[in-house]
Amino acid sequence: MGRPDRLGTTRLSGELRRMDQRDTAFFRRKVRQGAGGLPHAGSDGGDPLQRVFFGGARPANCVNELLAGAVDGPVRPVPTDMGTPEAAAAHVLEAARFFGADLAGVAPLHAAFAYHTAGHENGAAADRAGQPIELTHGWAVAMAFEMDYRRIASSPSFIDAAEVGWGYARAAMTAVSLAAYLRELGYPARAHVVRDEQVLHIPLAVLAGLGELARNGLLITARYGPRVRLATVTTDLPLAPSRPMDLGVRRFCGVCLKCAAACPSRSVPSGAPVILRGAEKWAVAGDTCLDFWHAAPDRWCNCSVCIKVCPWNKPDSWWHALAAALVGVLPWAARPLVWLDDLLFGRNPRPRIRWLGYDNRPGHDADR
Repeated sequence: MGRPDRLGTTRLSGELRRMDQRDTAFFRRKVRQGAGGLPHAGSDGGDPLQRVFFGGARPANCVNELLAGAVDGPVRPVPTDMGTPEAAAAHVLEAARFFGADLAGVAPLHAAFAYHTAGHENGAAADRAGQPIELTHGWAVAMAFEMDYRRIASSPSFIDAAEVGWGYARAAMTAVSLAAYLRELGYPARAHVVRDEQVLHIPLAVLAGLGELARNGLLITARYGPRVRLATVTTDLPLAPSRPMDLGVRRFCGVCLKCAAACPSRSVPSGAPVILRGAEKWAVAGDTCLDFWHAAPDRWCNCSVCIKVCPWNKPDSWWHALAAALVGVLPWAARPLVWLDDLLFGRNPRPRIRWLGYDNRPGHDADR
Protein backbone atom coordinates (compact mmCIF):
# COMPACT_ATOMS: atom_id res chain seq x y z
CA MET A 1 0.00 0.00 0.00
CA GLY A 2 1.05 3.59 -0.51
CA ARG A 3 2.64 5.87 2.01
CA PRO A 4 0.22 7.26 4.64
CA ASP A 5 -0.25 11.04 4.76
CA ARG A 6 -0.13 11.16 8.56
CA LEU A 7 0.39 8.76 11.44
CA GLY A 8 -2.61 9.84 13.47
CA THR A 9 -1.55 13.16 14.98
CA THR A 10 2.13 12.46 14.21
CA ARG A 11 3.45 14.54 11.33
CA LEU A 12 5.31 12.71 8.57
CA SER A 13 8.12 14.47 6.73
CA GLY A 14 10.10 13.27 3.72
CA GLU A 15 10.82 9.62 3.11
CA LEU A 16 9.21 7.20 5.56
CA ARG A 17 12.02 4.68 5.87
CA ARG A 18 11.64 1.08 6.95
CA MET A 19 13.56 -0.13 9.99
CA ASP A 20 16.07 -2.94 10.24
CA GLN A 21 15.21 -5.11 13.24
CA ARG A 22 18.91 -5.35 14.02
CA ASP A 23 18.88 -1.61 14.78
CA THR A 24 16.62 -2.02 17.82
CA ALA A 25 18.18 -1.54 21.25
CA PHE A 26 17.20 -5.07 22.28
CA PHE A 27 18.97 -6.67 19.34
CA ARG A 28 22.09 -4.52 19.73
CA ARG A 29 22.34 -5.67 23.33
CA LYS A 30 21.90 -9.31 22.31
CA VAL A 31 24.76 -8.92 19.86
CA ARG A 32 27.00 -7.48 22.59
CA GLN A 33 26.08 -10.01 25.29
CA GLY A 34 24.81 -13.10 23.44
CA ALA A 35 21.70 -14.96 24.51
CA GLY A 36 22.18 -13.72 28.09
CA GLY A 37 21.53 -10.13 27.06
CA LEU A 38 18.87 -9.66 29.74
CA PRO A 39 19.43 -10.51 33.40
CA HIS A 40 16.49 -12.95 33.41
CA ALA A 41 17.35 -14.52 30.04
CA GLY A 42 20.67 -16.15 30.90
CA SER A 43 21.33 -19.88 31.15
CA ASP A 44 19.82 -20.32 34.61
CA GLY A 45 20.18 -17.02 36.43
CA GLY A 46 17.76 -14.35 37.52
CA ASP A 47 14.27 -14.77 38.89
CA PRO A 48 12.22 -17.93 38.18
CA LEU A 49 9.01 -16.06 37.35
CA GLN A 50 10.88 -13.98 34.76
CA ARG A 51 12.26 -17.15 33.16
CA VAL A 52 8.67 -18.39 32.72
CA PHE A 53 7.99 -15.38 30.48
CA PHE A 54 11.35 -14.43 28.99
CA GLY A 55 13.35 -17.65 28.78
CA GLY A 56 16.40 -19.33 30.25
CA ALA A 57 17.98 -22.76 30.26
CA ARG A 58 14.63 -24.52 29.66
CA PRO A 59 12.76 -22.99 26.68
CA ALA A 60 9.95 -25.51 27.20
CA ASN A 61 9.10 -23.65 30.42
CA CYS A 62 8.96 -20.23 28.70
CA VAL A 63 5.38 -19.30 27.79
CA ASN A 64 6.35 -16.62 25.26
CA GLU A 65 8.93 -18.91 23.64
CA LEU A 66 6.29 -21.58 23.07
CA LEU A 67 3.71 -19.13 21.71
CA ALA A 68 6.26 -17.60 19.34
CA GLY A 69 6.48 -21.00 17.66
CA ALA A 70 2.81 -20.87 16.68
CA VAL A 71 2.56 -17.54 14.85
CA ASP A 72 1.80 -19.06 11.43
CA GLY A 73 0.28 -22.22 9.98
CA PRO A 74 -1.73 -23.87 7.20
CA VAL A 75 -4.65 -22.07 5.57
CA ARG A 76 -8.03 -23.69 4.90
CA PRO A 77 -8.14 -24.10 1.09
CA VAL A 78 -11.72 -22.78 0.59
CA PRO A 79 -12.18 -19.24 1.99
CA THR A 80 -15.36 -18.23 3.80
CA ASP A 81 -17.34 -15.38 2.28
CA MET A 82 -16.92 -12.55 4.80
CA GLY A 83 -19.07 -10.01 2.93
CA THR A 84 -17.98 -6.41 2.64
CA PRO A 85 -14.70 -5.14 4.19
CA GLU A 86 -16.83 -3.34 6.80
CA ALA A 87 -18.62 -6.56 7.77
CA ALA A 88 -15.35 -8.49 7.80
CA ALA A 89 -13.70 -5.88 10.03
CA ALA A 90 -16.60 -5.94 12.51
CA HIS A 91 -16.40 -9.75 12.64
CA VAL A 92 -12.63 -9.84 13.13
CA LEU A 93 -12.65 -7.16 15.84
CA GLU A 94 -15.37 -9.03 17.71
CA ALA A 95 -13.24 -12.17 17.48
CA ALA A 96 -10.19 -10.27 18.76
CA ARG A 97 -12.11 -9.15 21.83
CA PHE A 98 -13.45 -12.69 22.35
CA PHE A 99 -9.92 -14.07 22.33
CA GLY A 100 -8.85 -11.52 24.96
CA ALA A 101 -7.97 -8.12 23.47
CA ASP A 102 -8.99 -5.12 25.57
CA LEU A 103 -8.71 -2.79 22.57
CA ALA A 104 -8.62 -3.65 18.87
CA GLY A 105 -8.62 -1.83 15.54
CA VAL A 106 -7.73 -2.29 11.88
CA ALA A 107 -5.01 -0.51 9.92
CA PRO A 108 -3.64 -0.84 6.39
CA LEU A 109 -0.26 -2.56 6.50
CA HIS A 110 1.99 0.04 4.90
CA ALA A 111 5.42 -1.30 4.01
CA ALA A 112 7.07 1.32 6.25
CA PHE A 113 5.62 -0.36 9.34
CA ALA A 114 7.15 -3.77 8.68
CA TYR A 115 10.82 -4.46 9.41
CA HIS A 116 12.76 -4.88 6.17
CA THR A 117 15.38 -7.21 7.69
CA ALA A 118 15.05 -9.51 10.68
CA GLY A 119 17.71 -10.28 13.26
CA HIS A 120 17.70 -13.83 14.55
CA GLU A 121 19.25 -15.50 17.57
CA ASN A 122 21.75 -18.13 16.46
CA GLY A 123 22.49 -20.51 19.31
CA ALA A 124 24.09 -18.54 22.14
CA ALA A 125 24.55 -15.35 20.16
CA ALA A 126 22.58 -13.02 17.91
CA ASP A 127 23.02 -13.28 14.15
CA ARG A 128 24.34 -10.01 12.73
CA ALA A 129 23.56 -11.01 9.13
CA GLY A 130 19.78 -11.03 9.44
CA GLN A 131 17.32 -12.13 6.78
CA PRO A 132 15.04 -10.06 4.52
CA ILE A 133 11.39 -10.02 5.60
CA GLU A 134 8.80 -10.78 2.95
CA LEU A 135 5.43 -9.82 4.42
CA THR A 136 2.83 -9.43 1.67
CA HIS A 137 -0.32 -9.06 3.78
CA GLY A 138 -2.41 -5.96 3.20
CA TRP A 139 -4.08 -5.47 6.59
CA ALA A 140 -3.16 -5.41 10.26
CA VAL A 141 -5.34 -6.02 13.32
CA ALA A 142 -3.74 -4.06 16.18
CA MET A 143 -4.58 -5.10 19.74
CA ALA A 144 -3.83 -3.71 23.20
CA PHE A 145 -3.91 -5.50 26.56
CA GLU A 146 -4.28 -3.72 29.89
CA MET A 147 -1.71 -4.34 32.62
CA ASP A 148 -2.49 -4.17 36.33
CA TYR A 149 -2.27 -0.64 37.73
CA ARG A 150 -0.76 -1.43 41.14
CA ARG A 151 1.78 -3.95 39.88
CA ILE A 152 3.09 -1.48 37.31
CA ALA A 153 3.18 1.16 40.08
CA SER A 154 5.74 -0.99 41.93
CA SER A 155 8.39 -0.28 39.27
CA PRO A 156 11.26 -0.89 39.30
CA SER A 157 10.86 -4.34 40.86
CA PHE A 158 10.31 -7.96 39.91
CA ILE A 159 6.58 -7.37 40.42
CA ASP A 160 6.10 -4.99 37.51
CA ALA A 161 8.42 -7.16 35.40
CA ALA A 162 6.15 -10.15 36.02
CA GLU A 163 3.12 -8.08 35.00
CA VAL A 164 4.87 -7.07 31.78
CA GLY A 165 5.70 -10.72 31.05
CA TRP A 166 2.11 -11.79 31.69
CA GLY A 167 0.92 -8.95 29.44
CA TYR A 168 3.13 -10.25 26.64
CA ALA A 169 1.82 -13.78 27.21
CA ARG A 170 -1.83 -12.65 27.07
CA ALA A 171 -1.07 -10.66 23.92
CA ALA A 172 0.64 -13.65 22.31
CA MET A 173 -2.15 -16.08 23.20
CA THR A 174 -4.76 -13.77 21.70
CA ALA A 175 -2.76 -12.98 18.55
CA VAL A 176 -1.91 -16.64 17.89
CA SER A 177 -5.56 -17.62 18.40
CA LEU A 178 -6.90 -14.85 16.14
CA ALA A 179 -4.39 -15.66 13.38
CA ALA A 180 -5.35 -19.35 13.54
CA TYR A 181 -9.03 -18.41 13.36
CA LEU A 182 -8.44 -16.28 10.24
CA ARG A 183 -6.54 -19.15 8.62
CA GLU A 184 -9.46 -21.47 9.40
CA LEU A 185 -11.72 -18.96 7.65
CA GLY A 186 -9.50 -19.46 4.62
CA TYR A 187 -7.27 -16.36 4.72
CA PRO A 188 -3.48 -16.20 5.28
CA ALA A 189 -2.70 -14.62 8.66
CA ARG A 190 0.33 -14.27 10.90
CA ALA A 191 0.61 -13.31 14.56
CA HIS A 192 3.35 -10.84 15.53
CA VAL A 193 4.30 -11.26 19.18
CA VAL A 194 7.28 -10.76 21.44
CA ARG A 195 10.20 -12.98 20.31
CA ASP A 196 8.80 -13.33 16.75
CA GLU A 197 7.53 -10.09 15.27
CA GLN A 198 7.96 -8.61 11.81
CA VAL A 199 6.03 -5.36 12.24
CA LEU A 200 6.21 -2.15 14.28
CA HIS A 201 3.27 -2.40 16.67
CA ILE A 202 2.96 1.23 17.77
CA PRO A 203 2.49 2.96 14.40
CA LEU A 204 -0.03 0.30 13.38
CA ALA A 205 -1.89 0.75 16.68
CA VAL A 206 -1.97 4.52 16.07
CA LEU A 207 -3.34 4.04 12.54
CA ALA A 208 -5.88 1.55 13.91
CA GLY A 209 -7.28 4.15 16.33
CA LEU A 210 -6.07 2.64 19.60
CA GLY A 211 -4.28 5.79 20.78
CA GLU A 212 -1.48 8.27 20.14
CA LEU A 213 2.30 8.22 20.21
CA ALA A 214 3.64 9.86 23.39
CA ARG A 215 6.84 11.48 24.67
CA ASN A 216 7.96 8.23 26.33
CA GLY A 217 7.90 6.49 22.94
CA LEU A 218 4.86 4.40 23.88
CA LEU A 219 1.24 4.27 22.80
CA ILE A 220 -1.16 6.20 25.03
CA THR A 221 -4.75 4.95 25.01
CA ALA A 222 -7.77 6.83 26.30
CA ARG A 223 -8.77 4.18 28.90
CA TYR A 224 -5.44 2.82 30.12
CA GLY A 225 -2.85 5.41 29.14
CA PRO A 226 0.47 3.72 28.27
CA ARG A 227 -0.24 0.78 30.63
CA VAL A 228 -0.75 -1.70 27.78
CA ARG A 229 1.11 -4.35 25.85
CA LEU A 230 0.59 -4.68 22.11
CA ALA A 231 0.28 -7.47 19.53
CA THR A 232 -0.58 -7.47 15.84
CA VAL A 233 -2.10 -9.94 13.41
CA THR A 234 -1.56 -9.36 9.69
CA THR A 235 -3.78 -10.90 7.03
CA ASP A 236 -4.90 -10.86 3.40
CA LEU A 237 -8.59 -10.68 4.33
CA PRO A 238 -9.81 -7.26 3.03
CA LEU A 239 -10.83 -5.16 6.05
CA ALA A 240 -12.22 -1.66 6.47
CA PRO A 241 -9.70 0.46 8.41
CA SER A 242 -10.50 2.04 11.77
CA ARG A 243 -10.16 5.79 12.21
CA PRO A 244 -7.11 7.26 14.02
CA MET A 245 -7.96 9.43 17.02
CA ASP A 246 -6.84 12.76 18.41
CA LEU A 247 -6.86 12.50 22.20
CA GLY A 248 -4.75 15.61 22.71
CA VAL A 249 -1.78 13.47 23.78
CA ARG A 250 0.83 15.30 21.71
CA ARG A 251 -0.26 18.67 23.10
CA PHE A 252 -0.35 17.24 26.61
CA CYS A 253 3.12 15.68 26.31
CA GLY A 254 4.43 19.06 25.15
CA VAL A 255 3.79 20.56 28.60
CA CYS A 256 3.77 17.57 30.99
CA LEU A 257 7.38 16.23 31.11
CA LYS A 258 6.69 13.88 34.06
CA CYS A 259 8.12 10.82 32.32
CA ALA A 260 11.26 12.73 31.32
CA ALA A 261 11.79 14.02 34.87
CA ALA A 262 11.18 10.62 36.50
CA CYS A 263 13.14 8.43 34.07
CA PRO A 264 15.99 6.98 36.17
CA SER A 265 18.34 6.76 33.17
CA ARG A 266 17.32 10.11 31.64
CA SER A 267 16.44 8.25 28.45
CA VAL A 268 13.17 10.12 27.83
CA PRO A 269 13.86 13.50 26.22
CA SER A 270 12.59 16.75 27.69
CA GLY A 271 13.00 18.72 24.46
CA ALA A 272 11.01 18.97 21.26
CA PRO A 273 10.23 16.12 18.83
CA VAL A 274 12.65 15.37 16.00
CA ILE A 275 12.31 13.68 12.62
CA LEU A 276 13.27 9.97 12.78
CA ARG A 277 12.90 7.78 9.68
CA GLY A 278 10.40 10.27 8.28
CA ALA A 279 8.18 10.68 11.37
CA GLU A 280 8.19 13.55 13.88
CA LYS A 281 8.48 12.08 17.38
CA TRP A 282 10.43 12.23 20.60
CA ALA A 283 13.70 10.28 20.42
CA VAL A 284 13.91 7.93 23.42
CA ALA A 285 17.44 6.60 24.08
CA GLY A 286 16.86 2.84 24.06
CA ASP A 287 20.44 1.88 24.92
CA THR A 288 20.59 3.85 28.17
CA CYS A 289 17.08 2.68 29.04
CA LEU A 290 18.24 -0.95 28.82
CA ASP A 291 21.40 -0.11 30.77
CA PHE A 292 19.17 0.75 33.73
CA TRP A 293 17.32 -2.55 33.33
CA HIS A 294 20.65 -4.26 34.03
CA ALA A 295 21.74 -1.91 36.83
CA ALA A 296 20.54 -4.01 39.81
CA PRO A 297 19.73 -7.60 38.75
CA ASP A 298 19.05 -8.59 42.36
CA ARG A 299 16.21 -6.03 42.57
CA TRP A 300 14.71 -5.61 39.08
CA CYS A 301 15.08 -6.72 35.48
CA ASN A 302 13.15 -4.06 33.60
CA CYS A 303 11.64 -0.61 34.17
CA SER A 304 8.10 0.80 33.85
CA VAL A 305 8.67 4.15 35.56
CA CYS A 306 7.69 6.19 32.48
CA ILE A 307 4.39 4.26 32.41
CA LYS A 308 3.53 4.55 36.10
CA VAL A 309 4.17 8.32 36.39
CA CYS A 310 2.19 9.21 33.26
CA PRO A 311 -0.97 11.19 34.17
CA TRP A 312 -2.84 9.11 31.58
CA ASN A 313 -2.00 5.98 33.59
CA LYS A 314 -4.90 5.80 35.99
CA PRO A 315 -7.50 3.13 36.85
CA ASP A 316 -10.35 2.99 34.36
CA SER A 317 -12.89 5.30 36.08
CA TRP A 318 -15.33 8.12 35.35
CA TRP A 319 -12.98 10.79 36.63
CA HIS A 320 -10.12 9.50 34.50
CA ALA A 321 -12.42 9.46 31.44
CA LEU A 322 -13.49 13.04 32.25
CA ALA A 323 -9.89 14.26 32.53
CA ALA A 324 -8.96 12.57 29.25
CA ALA A 325 -11.95 14.17 27.53
CA LEU A 326 -10.98 17.63 28.85
CA VAL A 327 -7.48 17.30 27.38
CA GLY A 328 -8.99 16.48 24.01
CA VAL A 329 -11.27 19.54 23.83
CA LEU A 330 -9.50 22.08 26.06
CA PRO A 331 -5.75 22.27 25.29
CA TRP A 332 -5.20 24.78 28.12
CA ALA A 333 -6.36 22.12 30.64
CA ALA A 334 -3.08 20.20 30.33
CA ARG A 335 -1.08 22.22 32.87
CA PRO A 336 -3.80 22.27 35.58
CA LEU A 337 -4.29 18.53 35.15
CA VAL A 338 -0.55 17.85 35.51
CA TRP A 339 -0.51 19.96 38.68
CA LEU A 340 -3.54 18.06 40.00
CA ASP A 341 -1.88 14.74 39.17
CA ASP A 342 1.24 15.78 41.12
CA LEU A 343 -0.92 16.81 44.07
CA LEU A 344 -2.99 13.62 44.20
CA PHE A 345 -0.48 10.98 43.09
CA GLY A 346 2.98 12.53 43.50
CA ARG A 347 5.77 13.05 41.00
CA ASN A 348 7.06 9.45 41.17
CA PRO A 349 4.88 7.26 43.41
CA ARG A 350 6.05 3.80 44.49
CA PRO A 351 3.47 2.19 46.78
CA ARG A 352 4.45 -0.73 48.99
CA ILE A 353 3.31 -3.96 47.32
CA ARG A 354 3.61 -7.59 48.40
CA TRP A 355 2.60 -10.25 45.87
CA LEU A 356 3.44 -13.96 45.41
CA GLY A 357 6.13 -13.64 48.05
CA TYR A 358 7.67 -10.62 46.32
CA ASP A 359 8.08 -7.26 48.00
CA ASN A 360 9.10 -4.12 46.18
CA ARG A 361 11.15 -2.77 49.09
CA PRO A 362 14.82 -2.31 48.05
CA GLY A 363 16.77 -5.52 48.48
CA HIS A 364 13.86 -7.62 49.70
CA ASP A 365 13.48 -9.77 46.58
CA ALA A 366 17.16 -10.72 46.74
CA ASP A 367 16.45 -12.49 50.05
CA ARG A 368 13.58 -14.67 48.77
